[in-house]
Amino acid sequence: MGRDPTSDELDDEHGVYPNDRLAAYEYRKHGTCTGLSPQDYFATVRSVRARLKIPGMFQAPSDQLHMAPEEIAQAFMAANPNLKPDNMAISCSNGELVDVRFCLAKDLSSYAICRKVARHTCQRTSIVVAPVR
Repeated sequence: MGRDPTSDELDDEHGVYPNDRLAAYEYRKHGTCTGLSPQDYFATVRSVRARLKIPGMFQAPSDQLHMAPEEIAQAFMAANPNLKPDNMAISCSNGELVDVRFCLAKDLSSYAICRKVARHTCQRTSIVVAPVR
């Protein structure tokens, strides 16, 4: 793991991560391996995030959805033809969707196979996707 980004460097991530603590952790764990500065790393992550198409049903659900983790993965693959099942993991807790995680190549240019992450996909037959509050 590398160094923590400064608060000025973290300004570049706002809107990409839910909070600065997670952004700092992600840079320390993954960003330093890319050889990019924090500003370049966050700019690249922002670019990757902008290219990822979120399926319409997940953009702002007004009603609770009940779906199998595999259905969620299929929806993301249908929206992003270059995405494969072993490039992502569907995380759940207490029967509710927590997040969808994607693995990228070290240079952040493409999705990567990440069996370590993918094997943590939720094993429930159905999970709740909560509506936007």
